[in-house]
Amino acid sequence: MARALKKGDVGNALWVAALVVMSVPFALYAFERGLAVGSFDEQTTSRLFHDAAPVSNLAIYGHMIAGAVITALAPLQLLSAVRARWPAVHRLSGYLVAATAVFTAFGGLYYILVQGTIGGWIMDEGFGFYGALMLLTVVRTVQLAR
Repeated sequence: MARALKKGDVGNALWVAALVVMSVPFALYAFERGLAVGSFDEQTTSRLFHDAAPVSNLAIYGHMIAGAVITALAPLQLLSAVRARWPAVHRLSGYLVAATAVFTAFGGLYYILVQGTIGGWIMDEGFGFYGALMLLTVVRTVQLAR
C-alpha cells in the first residue's frame, strides 16, 4: 500500500533538490579530476601527481572519485520519501556512502602522510583531523543505524 504524500515531504524534497543543485558542480569536478590521473596534462602540470608514487596517486585520485560518489549519493539519504517507501534502498545507499567515506578518508589521510598538503603542517594537521573525524562519524553512523 502506497503511503500518502505528506506536506513535509514536499518541503524535504525541495531542500534536497537545492542541495543537489549546489553540490553537482563539485561532484562533477571531483569525478572528472579523479579520472584525469591518466592524462598527460594532469601528469605534467598537477602538483598532486607524482611519477614515482603510484600508491599516492591512487590514494588522492581515488579520494576525488569516491568523494564525488558520496556527494552524489548523500542527498538520497535525506529524502524522507525514500526512507519511508523504500527502506532497503535507503539502507543500501547508506552502507555504500559509509564504505565510500572510509575509502575517501583513508585515501586522503594516506596522501597527507606521504606527500603532505600545499599548506604545510597546519593544513596537514587540519585535514588529517578532519579525515579522522570522518572515520569516526562513519563508524558511529553505521552503529546507530542498526
